Amino acid sequence: MHEPNLAAEQRILTDRVQNAGDFAGAYLAVRALHGHIRRHGPACAPDTAIPLENLIRADRFSSETQAVFLYREAAEALVTLVKGGPKKTVGLRALNGLNSLLSATRGHPLRATAEALAALPVAVRGPRVEQSETAPTILPAVTWAEIIAKAGCRTAAEKPRRIGRSLVRPGPHKDTLLVVKCARHAADIELIHNEIRWMAYLRDHPEGLLVRFDVPEPIRPCGSEVFVLSDAPEEMKKTPPASPNGCCGIAFVAHQDYFVYPNAHHLGRRPDPEWFLGVICQNAYLFGRLCALGIVHQAPIPLFHNRVQSNRRQDRGLYEWHRGGRLDRWLHSCRHPNFGPTGVRDFEHFMSFSGAGTPLYHHIGSHLLALLLTTGSYFRFKDTARIGTDPSGAPVDVRDLFDPEFFQRLIEAVFGQC
Repeated sequence: MHEPNLAAEQRILTDRVQNAGDFAGAYLAVRALHGHIRRHGPACAPDTAIPLENLIRADRFSSETQAVFLYREAAEALVTLVKGGPKKTVGLRALNGLNSLLSATRGHPLRATAEALAALPVAVRGPRVEQSETAPTILPAVTWAEIIAKAGCRTAAEKPRRIGRSLVRPGPHKDTLLVVKCARHAADIELIHNEIRWMAYLRDHPEGLLVRFDVPEPIRPCGSEVFVLSDAPEEMKKTPPASPNGCCGIAFVAHQDYFVYPNAHHLGRRPDPEWFLGVICQNAYLFGRLCALGIVHQAPIPLFHNRVQSNRRQDRGLYEWHRGGRLDRWLHSCRHPNFGPTGVRDFEHFMSFSGAGTPLYHHIGSHLLALLLTTGSYFRFKDTARIGTDPSGAPVDVRDLFDPEFFQRLIEAVFGQC
């Protein structure tokens, strides 16, 4: 197409976007302009982004049922300009427009803008941590005495106590714990195998983190990362296929605060507010910094869309925030988040990330959601009995449990640190 005809076509298409009077007309106009941009991006005029940006900013169609698709199309058209336009003119103008829309919009326009920006390429490249593709099939059998000796503990007589699926006893130093974390199912063996390797990697690569992050020290009795604890208590012997004579597990030495949870309410006492704020800030920073290094935690808290069907659904019933829908028993999920005063934990859920921006955007959203739900649970745990609906069928009103000013401080801290 000759340059005069190209410019004329572009003016017609941008005028249609600018002057669309109804939702259907606006959507068709934006799609037509987006198609033009795909075909002629480098030749587009510098002001091509303006009508698209104005459409998103004006927020005229947010009440429409399918509004998100209109704003998504417009935002993706701007991203196409960023990718294909001259960097100092069209592309830069579109990128500046998208960035300004992040602070100038809300609802569907904001969501569409954020998702479009998330699709841009990212320079994040995760570390190469050796991962096991399949669970080990032959595991050595070890005893408590062998693990204690390998860890360097002074006394061997003290029996371990159970915390969740872990067996715990005092570690080799006064402020440490010796932990044997057991697999619950055969599929868990591969996860805990990878967890011990992430511990080793993170201890060797502190990456200049500016906050506390106590990475446990892996213990390898008999030189093996995963083993069968032959003299485990009977209640811990889940007998997955790889361990008919004991429980499969890994061993590590952790700080004594490893099992301290940020929102735990004991004997009617709530955690100190400033301490809780510090823990939230600390872990918001860690999630953000680790993401920047290409290290993603896939389960900051265990969130489910349908917990009951977790063993029958292909997606295991897990909640995906970007898809929306019902969130099952969120308060219960917040009782034991995978972060605390020692930093992020449960390294079995770590993954090395490299690739397109959108998956990273989803992971970051999961981190933010976990932190925000945990901050909300700090107030809700004042009275966990007040759930469900009242006699009239209306949701139970628990707003009196919240301190609005402190809640705002917590929310601002999460976004300020991530």
